Amino acid sequence: MAPMPARALLADALVSQIGQKAELTHDVIVRNVEALWPMLIAGEIEFFVSAEGQIPASPSVRGECVGTFPQGLIVRAGHPLLRGPATDREFPLLVSSKTGSRLPEGLSTSVRMPPHIIEHFETLVEVTAATDAIWICSPFALKNEIASGILQDLPAGHPPMQEMRIMMYSLDRRTQSPAARDLKDLFRARITRLTVPDDGEP
Repeated sequence: MAPMPARALLADALVSQIGQKAELTHDVIVRNVEALWPMLIAGEIEFFVSAEGQIPASPSVRGECVGTFPQGLIVRAGHPLLRGPATDREFPLLVSSKTGSRLPEGLSTSVRMPPHIIEHFETLVEVTAATDAIWICSPFALKNEIASGILQDLPAGHPPMQEMRIMMYSLDRRTQSPAARDLKDLFRARITRLTVPDDGEP
């Protein structure tokens, strides 16, 4: 799995599968798409999960949508942009992948380019919480940090971010194992729960 969907979906799915199917063994790799793609084509992994639009077109690969994530601009509590536009300043940009999300045009004058590419999510959390950097990430992957107030998603007054489809890619010629199909269902169920806030209002 790519780092962002893994952060949002993986632990919940593994808890369910390991709890219910103790005989099943998992071999999980969390890396960027650039590393996962050749492993899939070579048959070294059965599938991988990532945001859509990061792989080359290939008739040999099947892509199935497991759900949709909102994209967000994540900052620390107390970040200057939470008080309003800061046109006189530039802020560092953080992404977890070279093929990460694009920055909204309306924020381009406030961001210092090029971005810092950091694959490790725990490091990204710490750096974002301790600096004025802006992290392009889905709030679904940072539910606990946002709920606790450590991090915040910039409000709607800032340039809106598009949603992203989360895809499960596998070789078209290879039949998915029952375990892979179960994981696909677990990922979809987790996204559904993340989509509905704790108060039950969509």
